[in-house]
Amino acid sequence: MGRRGGLARHQGPPPGTDRRRGQFELLQSLGAEHVLNSSEEDFTERLRDACDRLRATIAFEAVAGEMTGTLLHCMPPGSMVYVYGALSHEACANIHPVDLIFREKTVAGFFLGSWLRRRGPLGALRLARRVQRMLADGRIATAIQRRLTLEQAVEGLRRYVDRMTDGKVLICPHKRSSDLVVGKSAAS
Repeated sequence: MGRRGGLARHQGPPPGTDRRRGQFELLQSLGAEHVLNSSEEDFTERLRDACDRLRATIAFEAVAGEMTGTLLHCMPPGSMVYVYGALSHEACANIHPVDLIFREKTVAGFFLGSWLRRRGPLGALRLARRVQRMLADGRIATAIQRRLTLEQAVEGLRRYVDRMTDGKVLICPHKRSSDLVVGKSAAS
């Protein structure tokens, strides 16, 4: 979540939510200041408090289902939730008409491909350079749990589904298994 003024700009760390204990602890170990566990009994109250305290008016939501409405309801008037995933495999739900009508809150879809297309080739190139600089200087990183040959891809992707939080899996069709290094980040 963040404040209005640009999709990637915010002043201060936004709150993050997750229902799995392992992911919750991982986010905290990475230095996230405001992490809420959505399976805890007082989650909604704590989320509302965090949204108020941080003045969060923009959220990016990957779960869908009931979480979309819960998140929107906890945010201040004039807020917007961008839905970019459906991890729950459910339609967005629990959205109160009062939030939409009287509190002027909005729910919108977000697809990175469309967003980049609207920026045009030059804008996309500038953004790519910015991300590359952030990767190079360590401000952001992507964990890579395994690199796979084409022959290993099917089995490797089956295992990946059960261990997504361990990092990405790269398929390297031009490599032999003896050439591959396991467990480096994209920044290295």
